[in-house]
Amino acid sequence: MNDKKEVVNRLPASRPLLLFNHNAKAGGSSILNLLREFKFCEIQVKTNDGPIEDDLLLKKYNNLLLQKLQKSDTNSSVIDSQDCFVHIKENKGSTFDDRYAGFIIGSIREPCSHFLSWWSWKSDGGGGLYGPRQSPNITKFLGKDAPYYNSTRDIQRFRKWIKQPGIRGQVEYHFRHNYGAPPVGADCLVIVEDFSNSLLHCLQMYEQQGGFVNWDSPLVAGLVHNKEEEEKSAYRRKVEEKQERNGTDDPLTNEQWRHHASCTTYYTPNLATQIEEGPEKELYKHFGYTGCCSSQFDHSTIYGSTYASTTISGVAVTTKGEEYNSSSDKRITLLFCLMFCAGLFWALRKIKRTKREKKTKYLSN
Repeated sequence: MNDKKEVVNRLPASRPLLLFNHNAKAGGSSILNLLREFKFCEIQVKTNDGPIEDDLLLKKYNNLLLQKLQKSDTNSSVIDSQDCFVHIKENKGSTFDDRYAGFIIGSIREPCSHFLSWWSWKSDGGGGLYGPRQSPNITKFLGKDAPYYNSTRDIQRFRKWIKQPGIRGQVEYHFRHNYGAPPVGADCLVIVEDFSNSLLHCLQMYEQQGGFVNWDSPLVAGLVHNKEEEEKSAYRRKVEEKQERNGTDDPLTNEQWRHHASCTTYYTPNLATQIEEGPEKELYKHFGYTGCCSSQFDHSTIYGSTYASTTISGVAVTTKGEEYNSSSDKRITLLFCLMFCAGLFWALRKIKRTKREKKTKYLSN
């Protein structure tokens, strides 16, 4: 069907189940930590589990429930299904049809920063991440000088690592595999470069269509606080400067995730151009990143209704966010019209009553 908006509007009006599609090294650990604060039951869906359907999720839920009962005494409470969220593991991916099962949150990161985060994670002994294409030199060019891998030797290793055939295009490959191209496999995407605002936006979207968010849980409350603070002058720039100095991978500034120096240290102008003009070019174009290692992006792709008319490879993209935004705008407009009509009716009645009183007074005299 060509009309993407019509397809999206066919999704159920309320999808209380929350699903998180984990895009590796794109803020996933921080998002999971936050979700686990108010969703106490985590259903994991892995690569070989098959389609994300009700039967699969019910089976996994029942297994979790059984495990809890086996470990608990008779007085222990059981799991409430409303407390659960689904963790779609790395490399599993989700499709538009999977959104019928629930509201799906994903994440995106500026490609140069994403490549660097992968390299430093692998240098520190992290697993996974590589796709079907591999080169024997991939591990040869990992960093050696922990913990920040920012020595002259390691910077040169990174510049060789990122040019390997098995690495080229991996950020675009993983994003497309996770969410599709266009990314119809997610209702909302968290932008690592605007982590607090975009995650807060996704949680609000989830709640507006019937989901439960505990706004009093510490990390969620912290998002709200960050939003309030970022509205104050200079605060946001201070946060960005701190993250740039620290080279932190974790949006919630978790110390254990610091693995590298600032992004720009590792990229020469020529190497940056190769990333910007390579397979990741579509991500730069779609999300409006202004360049390699830049934290600036087109906010309308996440927060604005123009996301509906954005294209990747000529295919129109529509997100559920437009429906929420337009519905909210319609409600506000309707409320304004009702208030205006009520005020106008009251004013006309008052004018009519005043004229009648003047006429009655004139006749009595």
